[in-house]
Amino acid sequence: MEDFLNQYIFHWTAEKAIFINGHPLLWDARCAGIYVGFGIGIIYLFLSGRKHKNLPPLPILIANTFMLMPMFIDLISIWIGMRTPSNDTRYLTGILFGGAISIYIYPAFVVLVLSSGQDQAVIGSLVKYGLFLFLSLGGYFIKNIDRYSIFVSLNSLSIFGFLCLLFLLLISSTMAAAKIAGFEADNTEKFSKKCKNN
Repeated sequence: MEDFLNQYIFHWTAEKAIFINGHPLLWDARCAGIYVGFGIGIIYLFLSGRKHKNLPPLPILIANTFMLMPMFIDLISIWIGMRTPSNDTRYLTGILFGGAISIYIYPAFVVLVLSSGQDQAVIGSLVKYGLFLFLSLGGYFIKNIDRYSIFVSLNSLSIFGFLCLLFLLLISSTMAAAKIAGFEADNTEKFSKKCKNN
């Protein structure tokens, strides 16, 4: 069972793991980074504008889209044999990716679940985006502090990020399906009434 969990759920192997104070994080380096980045992003977005439902302005969206690319560049460069893999690079590119996707997923969740969300951007200025990036990169640099409390903090943050991602995707997809079904039901009802009147 442990082998199944490590291979298919946590993607964990010793050579791809991040060790802090002799303890491995739950997931492999890249997945741990994604979940830590997503966790940091969700906490930041919730605390800075929990009911804001709009995406950031275009310059921030463009910068955020560039934050997705390092992970794919890392994967492709390893796959074609340009360089050898590094757990630090995996973790860093995972954090950037996880933080970046939080900026896209969180407003979608607010729109679908909180129909009364505020008509403001989740990150409305470059200063706030800079703070967001600073906090995300903090999740990368803090792993170099070889203390048990850092291990517990990052492991907890990665679990939080994983559960938030799972929860937000499940709730958002369920709400989207319900809205689509309601839309189709409304249209079917309107069409039936129109047919009866004719």
